[in-house]
Amino acid sequence: MSNINNQILGEIQITTNTTKTTTDREQFSPELLKTHQKTEPQRFIPIRRRSNMLEKLSRIATVIIGLPLVLSGSFLLKPNAALAGGGFAQSCNSLILYKNSPGMLYGNCRRADGTWNNQARIQLNDYITNNNGTLGWQPNGNFLGSCDWDTDAQAGSGSFPTGLNQQFPNFIGFHTSCKDNGGAKNITPDINLNDRIINDNGDLKYGG
Repeated sequence: MSNINNQILGEIQITTNTTKTTTDREQFSPELLKTHQKTEPQRFIPIRRRSNMLEKLSRIATVIIGLPLVLSGSFLLKPNAALAGGGFAQSCNSLILYKNSPGMLYGNCRRADGTWNNQARIQLNDYITNNNGTLGWQPNGNFLGSCDWDTDAQAGSGSFPTGLNQQFPNFIGFHTSCKDNGGAKNITPDINLNDRIINDNGDLKYGG
């Protein structure tokens, strides 16, 4: 009798589970889901689409905020446009060499705020060397060790061999007389100071 009851309970239990499973399937059938979607309006933007919209808005805001900074920065850097290595002649003038200041180049250079530094200077001997009678760029070059400094207040006018060949704004040629490896002294070809000297906010510096 006990076995019979167990079989009946088992059959009832199985029937009950089967019925529940069928009910669950009916509840989540595609037909019912479609009906639910038609009757229930969509209230929220899908997460993925919302994320894409926020990303686009963020990019637009970054461009709008950053644009004035880029524009203002370009104007502020105008006097120093050649900080990458040279170009000082674009924002400096009145360049001159003095006989009593060997190796020193003087000039007037514009600052970022539009004012001028009329006492800008740089020691060329610190960056120019004599390479077999030809001037070249080299830190601690000491070209004056084997070259003359014969100039006057007019930067090489008259018969003085040391001077400037000023062709603004791209070429500022510097020349003097230097010994070659054999000891002979000749006037050197021009070295373009504009290739390596920069205007750093009104100050003359070596740009490397």
